[in-house]
Amino acid sequence: MITKKEIRNSLIKVGLKKNMTILMSSSLISLGKMQIENYYETFFYEIMRILGRKGTLCVNSYSTQIIRNNEVYLGKKTPSNAGGFENYLKKLNGSYTSNHPAHSVTAYGNKSKYICQNNGINNFDLNSPYFKLLKLNSKILRLGINYESNSFTHVAEALCGVPYFYCKWLRVKTKNKYKNYSMYVRHLGYDLSFNKKKLKNDLDGDKKVKIKSSNLGIGYVHLLDANQYFEFIKKKLLFDPHYLLTKKPKYKKGKIPYDGPTKGKDGV
Repeated sequence: MITKKEIRNSLIKVGLKKNMTILMSSSLISLGKMQIENYYETFFYEIMRILGRKGTLCVNSYSTQIIRNNEVYLGKKTPSNAGGFENYLKKLNGSYTSNHPAHSVTAYGNKSKYICQNNGINNFDLNSPYFKLLKLNSKILRLGINYESNSFTHVAEALCGVPYFYCKWLRVKTKNKYKNYSMYVRHLGYDLSFNKKKLKNDLDGDKKVKIKSSNLGIGYVHLLDANQYFEFIKKKLLFDPHYLLTKKPKYKKGKIPYDGPTKGKDGV
């Protein structure tokens, strides 16, 4: 049974410190049974107790159902399908949520307003929460889930222009009107499974990416530097745009992204 003391000790052991800005992803159920009630509140309290008043806790508050099901987007009131802790933080007084119908970030703490306001309409643009997190030298905290693939993996895919990504234009229903957004997504119809085993082995063997791990319950807590991870993925993708995939997709000739010569199609 996991106790408050074990949570705190595990967070300290991986290097969580005062004044840090972190992007946390979690599967708390994967850690096992807990000797506490209201465990979302407990994890939040123990994390913020370490981060302090100048620290910031961020989570991915995805709401991809808005795009998939053509639902009405209600901003911060839109429920997240990322998990229970994400919804807990979203509803918390004092938290901020970025304005994207599918890929929002919710933050609480000192830098939350900076991270989640004045963003662009794209999920991974240069003014997105993710690039602001990189500017703030943030850390990636993983509770009960592995570290090899995370949000910054997909930011790097978009930035490096991998051919299996494209920028999708969105017309989204809000309470009073339609609004336009864009988001980087994967082309449908191809096998785009990640080779997570290879990625993990390469990360573990790279001395520039410092990863600290600690047991908690039947699972693990991991902490790594967002910029170190991001630079690692970028370098891999610059030399091999299909590095992350189990195998190179069999692109269909004449179809995007392998649509061939543009003569007669480009208006020139």
